[in-house]
Amino acid sequence: MLTRSAVSKIGSLGLVVVLGLGMFWALTRGAPDFHVFHYAWNLVLHHQSAILYTDSPDRYLYSPGFAFLLCWLGWLPRSAALILWSLGKVALVLGLLKLATQKGQKHKVNLGIAAWGCLILARSILIDFQYGQINLLIVGCVTLALVPLLSGTGKAKFGFWKVTSGFAASIKLLLAPSILWSWNLSKQRSDRVLLASGIILATTLPLFFVGPQGLLHLLQSWIQGLQEKGMPHTSHNQSFAAFLHHCFSGQPTHVTALWGTVDTTLWIWSETTRQTMAFLWSLAWAGLLLHWSFQWKAKAIPNLPLLRVGVFLAVCPILSPLLWKPHLVFGLPLAIGLALQAIQNRKLLWGLGVVFIIQNLLTIDVWGPHLGGRIECYAPLLWGHMILIIMGWREIRSMLAKAKVR
Repeated sequence: MLTRSAVSKIGSLGLVVVLGLGMFWALTRGAPDFHVFHYAWNLVLHHQSAILYTDSPDRYLYSPGFAFLLCWLGWLPRSAALILWSLGKVALVLGLLKLATQKGQKHKVNLGIAAWGCLILARSILIDFQYGQINLLIVGCVTLALVPLLSGTGKAKFGFWKVTSGFAASIKLLLAPSILWSWNLSKQRSDRVLLASGIILATTLPLFFVGPQGLLHLLQSWIQGLQEKGMPHTSHNQSFAAFLHHCFSGQPTHVTALWGTVDTTLWIWSETTRQTMAFLWSLAWAGLLLHWSFQWKAKAIPNLPLLRVGVFLAVCPILSPLLWKPHLVFGLPLAIGLALQAIQNRKLLWGLGVVFIIQNLLTIDVWGPHLGGRIECYAPLLWGHMILIIMGWREIRSMLAKAKVR
């Protein structure tokens, strides 16, 4: 049997490999999503923000304030800006690990154990780096603000993260539900002002550069872009709505790696039935998020705040009809929390092992485009993500029950 120290060292080494490989992939595999950001920043710098949502290498669907606040990165060559962007992700991942581990005699050991949470979602982290996406930055900023609030330690030194979390949750609306929770947790007026400042920056910052009419045009274009993005039915889409289409529409599913289609029909349901089921799925999870936003308050139980934040943020993306592989990094705080909790509850290791296999090994890279593409059509990443959420929710209930007994 490996000692905890040995497991910790393996976790730390694995984290170095994943983050190093992520940086390498970002610089060598094109980072197409980052190209969209860099192009948008240059439009702002060249006073062409009016076409921000119409002239883009791909669809720019982020808040207008994001392009204006970070436009200074457009002054840098794309490669230099991408290095800074990727280093920011590395810093936030390390910040999450530091936040998750308690300082003390075994702090370094726990840090390596927490790193296993990153290895469980290694593939999604690597894809986020590869595409130059923003998801790791968003989940890091929101978590670094919410955990101290739930721990009852949301003091002045965390003020920066309150502003940043409001900004981050507003530029990409998948984590927008976290804003309500942050607002309810913020008891002091100053905390709410900081949160609101971030939201205002994300949505209305262009007002100072293009005036009221220019801002109105940008907001309308942003909303229109979000409404028109649709729901791609390719195998890459791992959402519940896409799963229903892949398996119950009777239509073949396009697999990008094959440049063709496969038939993964299990049964044929009407479009109305599928749409109703997808709507009820999203409605149920949205209702649960709303309930948690008002019911989950600060409790000084070790690791509980991280698990609660982890479950909450992991649920947010599954409401959407679009669930891409990089979106699964929203489960990173939960994976880190469960890895730490496995120190006390070894039964969690079985579930974490299953999630690791689903997220990292049921892939086209491992099984090839034919079998791997067919597996992908059944949305395995969604179901692996759901296992993580259920494990987190059950562990939260167990921890609260033990606290009541004491």
